Amino acid sequence: MLRKVLLSLACAATVSASGMGNKIQRSIDVYNADVACWGKDNALAFHVGLVQAVEQCANFGKPSNLLKPANPWQTVQSANTLPAGINRGNIANFWANSLVNNRQKRQATGGLLETDEEDFQEFLEDFEEYKEDIGSKMGNLTCVMSKMDMLDSALQVNIAEYTGGFWDKMDLSKTLAGSDPLWRQMVTSGYTDCYSIAQTFPQEALDKNPVSKVFGRHMIFFKCAAKVEKKCCYEAQMYDWIKTLYGADPTFNWAQYGLPNNKYELAALTVKVMTETASDEEEFVGDFFYGDAHV
Repeated sequence: MLRKVLLSLACAATVSASGMGNKIQRSIDVYNADVACWGKDNALAFHVGLVQAVEQCANFGKPSNLLKPANPWQTVQSANTLPAGINRGNIANFWANSLVNNRQKRQATGGLLETDEEDFQEFLEDFEEYKEDIGSKMGNLTCVMSKMDMLDSALQVNIAEYTGGFWDKMDLSKTLAGSDPLWRQMVTSGYTDCYSIAQTFPQEALDKNPVSKVFGRHMIFFKCAAKVEKKCCYEAQMYDWIKTLYGADPTFNWAQYGLPNNKYELAALTVKVMTETASDEEEFVGDFFYGDAHV
């Protein structure tokens, strides 16, 4: 019996260590990707600022300190993301009440496991803790994003920062492609598209979840913006790779062959074609050198 217990603990420790390792690797990969795209100095400025914001907001998520977001899309009359009556003082109560509207006496029958009222009360206590945890996390994240200028003073998405101020705060000469107006326009247009998507997303779909009901449009924008950044950065890296290895002719008309004239889109398509047409031997060698180092 002891042997089985020790084995189960060892397995649990392995899984836990693996999860921790994945988080560490994720953070390193994100940082390295930022350095490759934005330059080391700009990446350091962002990540140091993030660490400082996290420290400053350490206690912001306490229910007594939580702030509400104002209507994040004031120009969209039909998209009121905040229930009426929420203010700075009652946000904690909002989380407690909105995650469950009614509490009725449990009347479960036919279950395989027997439960009693004590089990039910324990579940309710766990649920209360869960709601407080959600409120604390959302409040803390709101604080961090405000200090990072991702949200403005009214806790709205700071689209002006994404389309203008964002570029003024970094040294474009240190970035991979930030000095190129074409690439900057790709990123900025992507942010604008994300903003439009978030504005026009059906409110009835957001209302199905108490968190998305309030923060859904924020979530849509920020997830979309992250995808835009990743896509544009990858395309900039692929262009740099192709140009370095094979050179570039900016006067050549690729459109006559049905290919994009946008050099970044062309580079991404070129890499896709090269990857798709690689031989089995090339794929095998690539997997050896570029694949995950898992035993």
